[in-house]
Amino acid sequence: LRKVVNLVILVGYLIYSYHESLKMSPQKGDFVSKNQAVRPTGTGTSYMVKANLLFQAKKIYPDGSIKEMIIWQLPEQSTERPHGLKYRLYYGRADGTCLVRYDNEAGKGDHHHFFGHEEIYLFQNVETLVTDFQHDIDRARRNKDEQE
Repeated sequence: LRKVVNLVILVGYLIYSYHESLKMSPQKGDFVSKNQAVRPTGTGTSYMVKANLLFQAKKIYPDGSIKEMIIWQLPEQSTERPHGLKYRLYYGRADGTCLVRYDNEAGKGDHHHFFGHEEIYLFQNVETLVTDFQHDIDRARRNKDEQE
């Protein structure tokens, strides 16, 4: 019985550790609690808006490069985020150098970064967002392979 209890505790710990390893760092101003992020809203206001986590994933490539994706459903749409989503899709080197990023941070709206160049991104839907992100990752990885 003791072996079974220890095994259950070990499996629980491994599952917890795995899920913790998938968590992405919140942006400055985010307070994360399980499946919700709470972000201060407005200027000088004391109320908070809750966003529900829709998707979160992290992949580490054999060369150490990192791909992280996080998408939140906001409680309401806004002029800045008419699709009602907050997202951050990141691909970069193991040393932290950002090569590709798609995000919609406050004040900038939908945009993407590719090797240091920032451009407006015309958001259509989540499927297209992820496809475009993966396409840019593939381009970045091809460029890396060609340079080696």
